Amino acid sequence: QIAVYMQGGAIGFFGGDIRNLMDDMKALRPTITPAVPRLLNRIFDKVQSGLNSSSLKRFLFNAALSSKENELRRGIIRNNTIWDKLVLGKVQDSMGGRIRLLVVGSAPLAGSVLTFMRCALGCVIVEGYGQTECVAPTTLTVQGDSTPEHVGPPIP
Repeated sequence: QIAVYMQGGAIGFFGGDIRNLMDDMKALRPTITPAVPRLLNRIFDKVQSGLNSSSLKRFLFNAALSSKENELRRGIIRNNTIWDKLVLGKVQDSMGGRIRLLVVGSAPLAGSVLTFMRCALGCVIVEGYGQTECVAPTTLTVQGDSTPEHVGPPIP
């Protein structure tokens, strides 16, 4: 928090009711945020269930993800493609629409969900492993490494 204040940033906290977390995200419009796999799994499940209603939606969504995954493999992370405007913008808006960095911890995150979130949000997402009571991260995903299902090398 101190580092954010030193850079002229602001800190926002959720209202305390987990049922209103997404409303808080829309109101706060964060650029950097921590997250837990449970939240990202919930977003993933909601999107997947919404695709069951229409084969056209499912086709467009799969095309968008395929295109974004190809970019991700080449190290391109962005949220200004035609796919972001047409298909993925709703996911981005659900988390405030401005996220540039998402730090995930507290439990393992499925590779499919991590890849989906990286493509859908068009931002850097890093996973960490450590213990909060021991000064937090022990390992952290290296920025630019889009390989899912690992938490990166030890932090020096």
